[in-house]
Amino acid sequence: MNLIRTTLALATFAAAGLAQAQEATVFPQESASIKTRAAVIAEVRQAMADGRYMAGTEGPDAWKPVASTREREQIRAEAAAALRKSAMEQSRERQIVGM
Repeated sequence: MNLIRTTLALATFAAAGLAQAQEATVFPQESASIKTRAAVIAEVRQAMADGRYMAGTEGPDAWKPVASTREREQIRAEAAAALRKSAMEQSRERQIVGM
């Protein structure tokens, strides 16, 4: 009986080890860049001077501030109304369920 249990345990450990094995994948080396570092830096500086590129943005419109179309009090009133509506719906659900 011990021999069967030992064999079964060894087979289980071997199967677990095989299940965790991963294939070693070799990725091809990246090709060498055609431009030098100095050329890339010069190109970026020229683009920034022309207004085609601004560091840290996704385009020229990213720096424009967004103006609000509603007043602060209107937004607060809408939030308070949403909270009241949510509380009423939860109260109704509790009454239906019988809590």
